[in-house]
Amino acid sequence: LEAIHNASLTALEDIGMEISLPNARDIFAMAGARVEGERVRIGREIVTEAIRTAPPEFTLHARNPDHSIRIGGGRVGFCPLGGPP
Repeated sequence: LEAIHNASLTALEDIGMEISLPNARDIFAMAGARVEGERVRIGREIVTEAIRTAPPEFTLHARNPDHSIRIGGGRVGFCPLGGPP
């Protein structure tokens, strides 16, 4: 797990991501990420700090509130998710 985590941090730092939304690039820049056009490179210290501030549990809200699920706190949730394109 540690090797996968370190590889992902290296990819975010060295390769970065294409971020098409200008407002999102501005937020990354304010956090200290390097922004070059639409390419955003996020340093591992930014990721480490973000992980440190993540809540121990949260609610994943569904359109139908009966289908909302709680993540964390010793619970595991299985649900379909769609990510950004």
